[in-house]
Amino acid sequence: MMDWVKANTGEAALQNGFGERAAPLDALDRRFYEAERQQPMTQLAARWIANWPELRAVAKQQYASEIQRLAQLNPHLSQRRIWRGVRQIRFQMTDRLQITVAAACGAVAPEPELKLMVLAGSSMEVEGQQCMAFGVKTDKGARLCVYEDAGGQLYEYGPGSQSPKPAEMHEILKSFPPSLVGGRLSVVGADAIRNFSRIAEQNLAAEAIDLLLRKSGLDPTAMITALDVSDDRAAWHAVTGKTCVLIETLGDRANMIGPDGRPALTVTRAEIERHAAEAAVGRDSLEIQA
Repeated sequence: MMDWVKANTGEAALQNGFGERAAPLDALDRRFYEAERQQPMTQLAARWIANWPELRAVAKQQYASEIQRLAQLNPHLSQRRIWRGVRQIRFQMTDRLQITVAAACGAVAPEPELKLMVLAGSSMEVEGQQCMAFGVKTDKGARLCVYEDAGGQLYEYGPGSQSPKPAEMHEILKSFPPSLVGGRLSVVGADAIRNFSRIAEQNLAAEAIDLLLRKSGLDPTAMITALDVSDDRAAWHAVTGKTCVLIETLGDRANMIGPDGRPALTVTRAEIERHAAEAAVGRDSLEIQA
């Protein structure tokens, strides 16, 4: 691969893994995965790591407690965990592809679908037009999201077709039969998508959601679906584990909404800003100091 890059610097700069994929690199991919099938890399890595002189073996029943003991030696542990949680939520709200898929899932009527995973994408034909489409996993199954400057559109993955495994989706999308593109489920415009990202940053939505999940005793590692947005408010579904919660973020507070439609838990702007400051400490502690 390095030899090809050196010999084809102009073409190499155009590679994006989707619409631009050089045939020689596809051939190298096939060789790579064939080698992995013959001799899994994980086994080789385990054999190598087992010979590290600094490695200390512990009994299986002691492993979890030993990991916790070592983690507690890090003075920035809590702030780094907050930063990790905030960062993965913020990415879903500000990355153009992620927020497009999140908003397209939230726009499905009469009930929104919950975004669980964004998979590989490829250029393909949808409704007679060539476009960029990404695989999506929701609580209703496999979907396709058309991603373009005008916004996003969510489609069923073929009427009656079997949902693919995530690892299979990229190969499927490379030669996706138009007949397997099912009905259109939703359309969301570029303005709405930009508004979700704008309000998320303005209202510190990622920090607010992370804080509400932690206060509720839930895992802050969450998948976010964007439901609706106005000038100063946005509503989101956060899926963590097998739990889905509805959260609204406003300028002065954020609410976790209970089954009765009323706030079950509220955090104020001051609390959210303190949580954001903790996350910033964790972020800064990870930066390499010159």
